[in-house]
Amino acid sequence: MAKLSKRIRKIINRLLKEGRSPEEIVLHLGEAGHELSVEQVTAWKEGGYREWVKTLDRLQALRRMREFACKVTRANPGAELQEAALQLAAAQVCELLAHFDAGILKSHLAENPSLYTHLLNSLARLSDGGLKYERYRAEVAERKEAMKKELETARQEGGLTLETVEKIERELNLL
Repeated sequence: MAKLSKRIRKIINRLLKEGRSPEEIVLHLGEAGHELSVEQVTAWKEGGYREWVKTLDRLQALRRMREFACKVTRANPGAELQEAALQLAAAQVCELLAHFDAGILKSHLAENPSLYTHLLNSLARLSDGGLKYERYRAEVAERKEAMKKELETARQEGGLTLETVEKIERELNLL
């Protein structure tokens, strides 16, 4: 199979995905697969084809995660990469919990009790990261509101003092 071109392997994978038998595939390829036997296609189906399917599944999962991160960022204007990363991590934990099997977890924990500590630490870090980010967002919103009030006051009073300009610059540098 390794001697075949990438194009021919792609055709074979597509035909296997459609549910075609190794015999049908050899017939379908005709002259293009003249050196290919039914046994080789059968072996490919059990090895190389399965790897190809796993790769496609991983790529699809990555696409879904990327789309989810984009959706989170679009839904929350001003959202930072950190927030999208936290949302992705939370989504992955939810996905794991959706397929959660307590029996499997118990058997893994019985074999390696330190896994429980790792699991708890991961959940704690995820929660802590979310809380820190929420505090940061609240602080930024508070500072922006204060700057807006100062600017409005300055506008009503007929101008900005040098002190106000310097304070606004300092605040802007922090955001």
